[in-house]
Formats: sequence, structure tokens, C-alpha cells
Amino acid sequence: MTEDASRTNQSGLMFMDEDILKPEHDQMLLWLDDNIESLINSVIYPNMTTEQIADFLETEPDIKRTWQQPIKSATGQIVGFVDMVVSYDRVDAAEHISKVFFLDVRAEIPSLGALIREINTYKLYLGFEDSWIYSYVVIGPDDRYANILQAQGITSWPYPVGAKEAK
Repeated sequence: MTEDASRTNQSGLMFMDEDILKPEHDQMLLWLDDNIESLINSVIYPNMTTEQIADFLETEPDIKRTWQQPIKSATGQIVGFVDMVVSYDRVDAAEHISKVFFLDVRAEIPSLGALIREINTYKLYLGFEDSWIYSYVVIGPDDRYANILQAQGITSWPYPVGAKEAK
């Protein structure tokens, strides 16, 4: 799809996403897909190292990914997209954990206010603004807005420097 066709198709959406047309966006999304299990484990078990998590887990989690998931209004109209939706489910003798992560990849964040407005709108449409089962995560070029996003109930994962060269 050409850039003009993509722009035309997206023009009716509530939030226009120019970021998806950037090669950096694809690189970040591919990196995210490759590293999703360790990133999610770091959220669920924040005080444990990767080795401690591996020793602790009795069973492998069931992780399902969906790229470019549409967000729809109650009438079925598409109002936007989430770059990746990940469902995480793990059951063992010690615990059962089920979470859904809505991941928004941003090659750049030109406006923090616009980003928060968009995410809060999506959370409203998704119906989980106050649920602990669901997490909304922004993967950005750095973590300069991490504290502000966290205060708004949005997790932030910085895209690691040098990851672009790894692919």
C-alpha cells in the first residue's frame, strides 16, 4: 500500500497514525515481538531477575499476539488501532495469571498530551480504564516520559539503544 493510500484509508479514523508509515516503527514492532515474553515477565515479576523468573516458573506461559488490532466503537466503527495485543496466561500449582497487554509502538512522541489523550480514549472504548487485568504500554524511543505516563496508568518501555542494528 502506498503512503497516499494508507493516509486516505486512515483519514476517517479518530486518531491519524503517521508513525506506522516509518521504517523505525516496523523495526520496533519486530523487536517487541521477539522480546515480548521477557518484557511481560519483567512487569509481572518486577523484583526478580530473568534467571529467578526462569527458576520460579513451573510452566511456560501461553502467549498470543495480534498485530494491528482495530479498536471499535459500540456501533462497530473503527476508531483506531493498537499496534499489538498480547494475551498472557500461565497456570501452575502456585498461581494463575491472566493479563492482556495493549502495546502502542511510537518511533517518536511529538506530543505527550496527544498521546495520553489518544490512549485514554482507547481505554474508554476498550472498557478497561480501571481494570488490573489489562495494561496499556507505550514502547517509545526513550523513557523521558515514563513517570508522567505511569502516573496516568500507562506503562512505558523504552526501545533499547542499538536494537535497530541487531536485526
